[in-house]
Amino acid sequence: MRRLFLILLVFFDIHWVQFITFERTYGGTSSDVSRSVQQTMDHRYIIAGYTYSFGPGTPTHSNVYLVKTDSLGDAFWTKTYGITENSEEGFCVDQTFDGGYIVIGNIGC
Repeated sequence: MRRLFLILLVFFDIHWVQFITFERTYGGTSSDVSRSVQQTMDHRYIIAGYTYSFGPGTPTHSNVYLVKTDSLGDAFWTKTYGITENSEEGFCVDQTFDGGYIVIGNIGC
């Protein structure tokens, strides 16, 4: 079964409702899942989740998958983190004060 890494961002303002800012799919041909989206200090977005499409453990083990997009949702960069023997998943991502990122996740067997 193929799942798409799909992100929908909807923003609400007190006086106006703004509809979907962007709708994009990220990932490859296997299961890729998003778990967290945060706006960054440079008004872009960082997305964390996991992928079976990219990285050293694929296709049998998942890897942490990070996607940085511009304000329109176009991928600025993507990164995977993982090792061959384990499955890794990113559950939450946030930007640190020095401009880096911190990811909370899981390492399984």
